Amino acid sequence: MLAAMGLIGLRDIHRANGVKNFLGICINGIAVFSFAAAHMVSWPRALWMAIAATMGGYVGARTAQRVGRVFIRRAIVGIGLVITIVMLWRMS
Repeated sequence: MLAAMGLIGLRDIHRANGVKNFLGICINGIAVFSFAAAHMVSWPRALWMAIAATMGGYVGARTAQRVGRVFIRRAIVGIGLVITIVMLWRMS
């Protein structure tokens, strides 16, 4: 999503990350509703995952503000490249 936002002209990485997070909440909210309606949710595990995700979000946001935009942009590109290489390697 961050790459797509960069392509459409959203250059501020912090603003783009906020938009990405909002869109993620919308997408995940629909998924939670769908899985809950189908009785496919283990609620105790889901609670722990929600707590960990919330803590990670706060820590990640504070860290991103502290280290700066250039480092965050490079880290995102680097992680994306590594994930792409690993996925392509597993396909072959």
